[in-house]
Amino acid sequence: MADVEIEREREVESGWEFDVRVNAGSGADPARFALTLSWADYDHWSSGTEPPSDIARQVIEFVVARRTIEHLPPRFDAATVRRWLPEIDAALTRGR
Repeated sequence: MADVEIEREREVESGWEFDVRVNAGSGADPARFALTLSWADYDHWSSGTEPPSDIARQVIEFVVARRTIEHLPPRFDAATVRRWLPEIDAALTRGR
């Protein structure tokens, strides 16, 4: 499993933006991404029960477990992940 670290969190007009570092191991350099998370997606996945940074980390962990890191764009929105991998809704809302 990849090690995901939220390096920076910023509140933006319609949610948050995160600078994320992903260390996939095996001696490779860490990958860096900018992820945006809207208030709507945050509420959908957490109902406000977890910090936004935890949801962002879960989104990145979900996508890197299913996609090759090298093929991910350097910037993307959590809603894009919902289009790529619709099963994320069930995975992130399970148990809430």
